[in-house]
Amino acid sequence: MAHLKTNDDVVRCFKGIEKVLTSGGTCIVELPHPQETFSMIECTKNDWEVPIEDEEGVETTLSIIWGDDDDEFDPITQIRGFTVSLSLKNDENSEVIQEIKEKVPMRLFTAQEIDALARCAGLEMKAMFGALDEEMHATADAAFRLVCVLGKI
Repeated sequence: MAHLKTNDDVVRCFKGIEKVLTSGGTCIVELPHPQETFSMIECTKNDWEVPIEDEEGVETTLSIIWGDDDDEFDPITQIRGFTVSLSLKNDENSEVIQEIKEKVPMRLFTAQEIDALARCAGLEMKAMFGALDEEMHATADAAFRLVCVLGKI
């Protein structure tokens, strides 16, 4: 959803979902939390490592970093250029085999926007959470995702 940069794109997507959603069906949309848009805190930066072993038994590690200190946000379009860095290293000698660094444009949404755009397509907000955990309310201080549960109107 965050890669749909215009309202028209989002409504088209929601209309497609509404068309195939069965009665009583659910669509779950997970997005960055709006606090990333409206707070003065730094953008969330995530990093993790994935161990990989190829067919020949060579062990490598893929390091992934999502977000960078200089990622820019356009408040008019609500699009942030997130930096994604991938680095594949040989575990035996720590040699970097390959590195990739790209900017990925992503739109940040508010809950009200998702609700309004969904309604334009015949969907409604059934519930909203601050993580993939029904106990985490979207307004909780610890909320770090915007998880919207949509259904047919």
